[in-house]
Amino acid sequence: MHRTITTILAVTAITSVASAGLSVHTVNFDSLPLGPDTYAAAGPAQTLNFISNQVTFSGGVILGFPTAFPAVEFATAPNVYASSNFADPSLSNILSIDISGLDVNLVEGLLFNGEIHFNDFEVRAYDIAGLLLDSEIYTIDSNANSGAAIFSMSSAIPNIARIEFEEFNSDGQWNMLLDTITFNQVIPAPSSLLSLAGLGLIASRRRRA
Repeated sequence: MHRTITTILAVTAITSVASAGLSVHTVNFDSLPLGPDTYAAAGPAQTLNFISNQVTFSGGVILGFPTAFPAVEFATAPNVYASSNFADPSLSNILSIDISGLDVNLVEGLLFNGEIHFNDFEVRAYDIAGLLLDSEIYTIDSNANSGAAIFSMSSAIPNIARIEFEEFNSDGQWNMLLDTITFNQVIPAPSSLLSLAGLGLIASRRRRA
């Protein structure tokens, strides 16, 4: 009898975790004041926090309605997060997103090529220990042709802690922009905690017996 009850409770716990809910968070930078339309006016790199300081963007600056950026029609106007080698020297050739306190299994968004020719961009996802979870290279058309890609980084378990964006260019230049980033947060169902508590109660009773 004890073995049967324990099995049923275990199945209940697993089912509850499997049916956990999702909360989708979106960062489009438009909650911030309108940024300048050029890198020259934007100044040094800005580290920005969103979603109750659990998501941090670094390496770039906010641009609002950027000049000479025809792909803006695909963005969520007005602001984007961007970096380029011809701007302030504090801007990085790797844009990064750090995630803490959220159980995230999927990150998607828009990546734009700001160069006058097509380029390859690598997007990488890591866990908290720095282990690579996912990576993809996107070949994106030139800025003049509204070059943009929808990137997607996923993990079988919700442990994405960092996303990196890097442009590969033989001349050492870069110009990339991000917008409308979504984060899928996995939320365990409360019933799973009740089921696990039930398992502990059964185990306790069996030990007393």
